[in-house]
Amino acid sequence: VKNNIKVCIDAYKRNSAGRLNHILFVGPSGSGKTTLSKIIAAEMGTDITEFMGPQVTLDSLKILQHQYTDSILFIDEVHAIPLKVEEALYSAMEDFLWLGKKIPQFTLIGATTKEGFLSKPFHSRFGIIETLGLYTLEELQMMVEHSAAKLNVSITKDAVKDIATRSRG
Repeated sequence: VKNNIKVCIDAYKRNSAGRLNHILFVGPSGSGKTTLSKIIAAEMGTDITEFMGPQVTLDSLKILQHQYTDSILFIDEVHAIPLKVEEALYSAMEDFLWLGKKIPQFTLIGATTKEGFLSKPFHSRFGIIETLGLYTLEELQMMVEHSAAKLNVSITKDAVKDIATRSRG
């Protein structure tokens, strides 16, 4: 996933007239969907606006009219947005129109644990779809060790394993 996203960002940076495709991250809670979205925004050097799917309304998405070109709209639990909002997003994602008005180009990054709950027309508008899995115990241990080193905290191998074992995965 990391390599695929890196290729897409590199292509976006080389193509000054283009934009990054809309992205859908699919995976269980704790698999890094939100973190990846924030990393993408940082790599692109752009703003990210975050919403939770169940709370998205047509009114809240009026923000699309005031975004900067190439900004990122991140919707967590994108499967839970109301159908009328989803339908309004179709033209925003394809033609960069919001309720009939031209808006700056943006990239929508959706995160979901329930890919099957997205309507087919909405799902088809994501040009990049990546599935994330849970981390292995070894990967979690590496993260614990990395975090401890970054915080300048000494930690035993047993403690690393205990923390990793108790993580969500």
